[in-house]
Amino acid sequence: MGNIKSHIFDVQREDIDLVIASREDNILFSSYLNWALNGELQQCERAVGSVHAIALMRDMWLSLYYGQNQVLVNEKNAMMYSIRHVIYMIFLEQKSVQNMMKQTEGNAEQSFLQALFIIQYGDLWVTKTLSEIDDSLEKYELMINKPLSDFRETYDELAELTIPLPRHWVEAQAQVVKTLRHCAASQTNEINKILQYAINTSHRLAYLLDDKQPKHATVREELAYFYAEFQENTSPLS
Repeated sequence: MGNIKSHIFDVQREDIDLVIASREDNILFSSYLNWALNGELQQCERAVGSVHAIALMRDMWLSLYYGQNQVLVNEKNAMMYSIRHVIYMIFLEQKSVQNMMKQTEGNAEQSFLQALFIIQYGDLWVTKTLSEIDDSLEKYELMINKPLSDFRETYDELAELTIPLPRHWVEAQAQVVKTLRHCAASQTNEINKILQYAINTSHRLAYLLDDKQPKHATVREELAYFYAEFQENTSPLS
């Protein structure tokens, strides 16, 4: 977990923004992220276990906090980080998230919890879907485990025509993006069920923001229950 903390500054860099953030936005998000990493929410490893996931969670948080129509997407970075962009769009377009967004707009804390569990549970759909199609999961893991700065340096070098663009990067991203788009179009119900469960979980665990509230469940118990249901039914509400 300490390694992730050391990379928080990487997510704050303006040149890796997907959803454009202000300095104040990044400071606020980092405060919530540090709170999560120092408490029970650090168990949500799919959401806080990599820089890719944290960056995606920050993108989602900004959209939930300000409202989808009030944020701007960096189009150049959307091409550069195309896997992150397609996952962001798939989740954001779901009916469950659209409905929930009416409640989170203007509420930074609630938006953070919702974004965290959307990424935590939504990643299960992503990895399950990719694992069923050739070597898509391997390509996905190759790309998300690369430092965000590597993308920037490589694309900047391409722009200067100093070195050829690594074709395996382009091909890996393109295959993953194509697979996710195709599967999302036919699995809307499953995605919505998973994300609705994420939304419900964040509501149940909202007391974590208030130490004065009684604790009726733990993050570990919530995650264990969800994973058991997911593995048994492939969808927690099926």
